[in-house]
Amino acid sequence: MPQTRYTIKVAYRLLEEFDHVLLAGSFNEGMIHELFFSDFCFTSYVHYKKLQTERGNKMNETISDLQLILEDLLQLTDASRTTLRIDIPEQNSNIDAPLIEVLAPGIRSIKSLAKLEQRKLPTVMFMEENRCNLIQEDCANSDVSPPKDLIQVYGVKAQMLGPLVWDHKLVGFISVHYTPSTRHWSQNEITALDDVKERVMTRLKQAQWVR
Repeated sequence: MPQTRYTIKVAYRLLEEFDHVLLAGSFNEGMIHELFFSDFCFTSYVHYKKLQTERGNKMNETISDLQLILEDLLQLTDASRTTLRIDIPEQNSNIDAPLIEVLAPGIRSIKSLAKLEQRKLPTVMFMEENRCNLIQEDCANSDVSPPKDLIQVYGVKAQMLGPLVWDHKLVGFISVHYTPSTRHWSQNEITALDDVKERVMTRLKQAQWVR
């Protein structure tokens, strides 16, 4: 059985590589058929393309649902920006770059901060160690220092960070940023963050992005 699984993985990888070659040229279905050694190989390729299409559709649905969840959080907390960062290599998602970013009008995107190694930041290390929300009402004077660019370049003055934990590991986190001023985060707003964390994890499980 392990050998069979390995063979399937190799075959799938070969189909994936071949697909990249085809995308670089102009081939119709008949021409593609002639490139294969047998009807079985052609059928395998057609099946592979069908799976890829289905996977792409499911991914788009998941991204759209996560976007709506983060939009809800933006409104519930009257925030300037909400983001979702998560490590899911199979979906090309890395914690160093936001998978989802929702912005209030006039707020700059923070995606250029992808150059930062998030797991080495004090704020993320805090969540890694404590597995709890980090609530900061005054980022510039917090015991746990946010990245300097977050404050100096993007003007974040208060934030909430909520860890996403799966299988006893920190797989990502949700950010809620506020730029106009320092602020007190109410219990209702903290509860909203907790609810959204649960909704995000539920959606990721449904999509089988975490398992």
